[in-house]
Amino acid sequence: MLDAIAAAIETRAQGRFSIESPEELFSEVSSNELNDCRIVRLRRNVPGAGARTMIVARVENHPKAIQAAMRFAANIRELLPEPEASDVYMILVIDQGTDDMAARIETDDRFCRKIVLRPGEDAYALLDRTFLAGTSSAGGTAGIADPFRVALSDLVETHPWVAGHLDAWRQLILSQEANSDIAQSLLATAREVRQ
Repeated sequence: MLDAIAAAIETRAQGRFSIESPEELFSEVSSNELNDCRIVRLRRNVPGAGARTMIVARVENHPKAIQAAMRFAANIRELLPEPEASDVYMILVIDQGTDDMAARIETDDRFCRKIVLRPGEDAYALLDRTFLAGTSSAGGTAGIADPFRVALSDLVETHPWVAGHLDAWRQLILSQEANSDIAQSLLATAREVRQ
């Protein structure tokens, strides 16, 4: 299952993040206590962007095994500079885990954010509960709509004049331009429509 999750992470990261190999950075942290573990670092495709570290681990359904995974996450976090230390995510696959156990673990945000694979959940459904949630029908997310596009479409119902501007607005808002420049462009469009 860890290979499927790692592959899903790579699929969802395409175009949004570059994937880094963290072996050198974390070589001093031992994962001997974990059955199976992968570390993936994702960096936004923006100059100067920080990285997000994802730890994907499979553990037995035993308190000591789960604690070992938490210690491992804490050790990884200690090696990261700020603000990257606050962007650590642990995806846990717990052998014969339950929904109740998953909910308890996920509410504890010490060391990192935790996402636990639920019974019957696949890799893409799990990632839909992270910052890698699907935004289109690509990569196994056929039932997921882009919430931003849905919000803009809802705007058309109230203000039909915006219909011709949705794609341009979406591109503008998702661009890397400064917020003040985006606001000025949106205001300019509104002024043009009123004239």
